[in-house]
Amino acid sequence: VGKNYYPIYTLFYSIPGISAGGEQAGALIFCNSFYYYQDFIIKDYSFDEFGKISDVEVGYDFEGCAFENSVNYYLRSNLMFGLTTRFISYYGGFMDSFIESFHGLFGFPNAGREYSSRDQLIVDIETQNGITLKMTKQSICIGDTDLFVKYNFFHNRFGDLSLFGALKIPTGSLSALSGSGYPDVAGAILASLYPLKYFSFHLQPGAVIPINSFGFSDFTPYPMFQCIAALEISPHKYFSLIAQFNIKTSPLAGNFNITNNIGMNSDFLSYPQTNLLVGFVVNVKNVRFQLYFEEDTFTNAGNDWTFNLSLSYKIHTGTFAF
Repeated sequence: VGKNYYPIYTLFYSIPGISAGGEQAGALIFCNSFYYYQDFIIKDYSFDEFGKISDVEVGYDFEGCAFENSVNYYLRSNLMFGLTTRFISYYGGFMDSFIESFHGLFGFPNAGREYSSRDQLIVDIETQNGITLKMTKQSICIGDTDLFVKYNFFHNRFGDLSLFGALKIPTGSLSALSGSGYPDVAGAILASLYPLKYFSFHLQPGAVIPINSFGFSDFTPYPMFQCIAALEISPHKYFSLIAQFNIKTSPLAGNFNITNNIGMNSDFLSYPQTNLLVGFVVNVKNVRFQLYFEEDTFTNAGNDWTFNLSLSYKIHTGTFAF
């Protein structure tokens, strides 16, 4: 389970990675998640008389964190209802020196960080959708609230199939980059396959439709299409390794170009997001611990990196289920 906290997508609903399988009727699951993330991008620059880069114009430079609280309830073994709330914060951070040193040690490019002030907070992104994203002061804000449902319509020992639907309630703030100010609706098909004893495969294509895509506001984002593919290896019943690949189209169009990791040059918001996630899960009785690291691999359409730590606890209410 994970949420996309790239500022462009944080404004809208993002379908999390979620198993298609069911649970015992009456199961009540509480989950607390912490995310820490960072990104940097240059909009424009010029050269001085010595041919060195100067007058760098930063599109965004930030570090941020989010705290999520979720509760899921299985009314029946194949029918789950859920609620997620969150707090989101952006600030200048403290990781720039470490990142530059790490990149220098392994010969990785710094994306121009060395030409800009360290540990600053800047968000200055104009779009073609009638909205400008701006922030220069630290922000702590309530994010959007998610309501969702999962219905498992097929189950056997080799796999599960489920339908997933969600409604985003706009409790976040556009000025704090924690929400668009409008509802979103989302739907997905979830497939979990168990072909071998220690291996599980998960696939979930879906779509997110911002309500203001239909022209109800001054800014009109695009519907987003996304697909998550994941592999889970479980050498022990208490421990799993996870690798997940996320693809998602952009809800906005930008106004400057970048060259991504595969050498393509285009508007920085025109690329689909291609993020790779690796981590592990520990399950002990009714407690689930998750840790993962996520990177914007090919198209640079995401946070430079995201770190997640989650802890879930399951209670069997029993008598409240029917």
